Amino acid sequence: MIRCVTPAYKKIWNICENSDQSDKAVILIVNSAWAKEVALAQFKEDGYDPISTKLTSIREWMTHGGELNPSIMHISRDGITRFDEGRTRAIVADEKGYHDYPIATTYRHAMNLKEHWGSVSSAKKVFDFTECWDRIDNAIILGNP
Repeated sequence: MIRCVTPAYKKIWNICENSDQSDKAVILIVNSAWAKEVALAQFKEDGYDPISTKLTSIREWMTHGGELNPSIMHISRDGITRFDEGRTRAIVADEKGYHDYPIATTYRHAMNLKEHWGSVSSAKKVFDFTECWDRIDNAIILGNP
């Protein structure tokens, strides 16, 4: 489960829990329906009921995209840098900008993430958030929109 394999889970959970008093938003973006279900189940198990909603306002706010934290990328054997299927990332955003947190949905993904942490540090990539909005199912607002 998510909280067992990511140090970011507690911080993300705290922001979600205190979202009424916070100006931050937590947006969970997943690459598969399976990962989404795991993530939702984990938060609900801990007593937080995520808001599943359309993300028009967040989409408008993030129109320019930004530099993606390379630690959440996966480099395949053929050298292509991409998101790993089943990997989830959480974006904690406020008016000053955003920070990406890697969330590994399985122990294997966590170990892959750890293995690649240093090797992708120079793999800078500009990520255009528009592709996140092609399917509404790709994102869930966990915190304060």
